[in-house]
Amino acid sequence: MEDGDEYFFVALTDPDSGELVFSRTLDEHNAVVAEYEAQWQAVDAEKAAQVASYGDETAEGEE
Repeated sequence: MEDGDEYFFVALTDPDSGELVFSRTLDEHNAVVAEYEAQWQAVDAEKAAQVASYGDETAEGEE
């Protein structure tokens, strides 16, 4: 970022690398979010499955 640049919106685009995209307007930000929405839904589903699996393993160990 250069001195004097002003960014108002930020989106994490890659959960593995931590890549960020900065946008000056809400419309630009929303376009970035829409572009990566499917990827983030997949990440969320994977994390939910891991949590559910952990719960199953804990319950099995209690039997």
